[in-house]
Amino acid sequence: HYTLNGIHLSFQKADGEQSAVHAAATDTHRLAHSHITVPLSLETTPGIILSRKTVTELQKLLSDTTSDVTLAISETQVSCAFEDVTLVSRLVDGTF
Repeated sequence: HYTLNGIHLSFQKADGEQSAVHAAATDTHRLAHSHITVPLSLETTPGIILSRKTVTELQKLLSDTTSDVTLAISETQVSCAFEDVTLVSRLVDGTF
């Protein structure tokens, strides 16, 4: 039985008004990677690590919505807001 330890998110500036969001996760035996292009102009930033508990809670909250999600990131926390829901969580301190 393997357990997800967390998800690393990174943001890269792409062409024009496009940016890429990369996600990587591991259970120490396997590695998964995914990326999407979003219609925003983001600066390339250092990655963040979301805890397994935060990811699980977000999955539950987002399962019944098609709304856009707004992310706000500080040095120690991430805020995810959509519709009338705001989830604030501490970031995992470390290197992925």
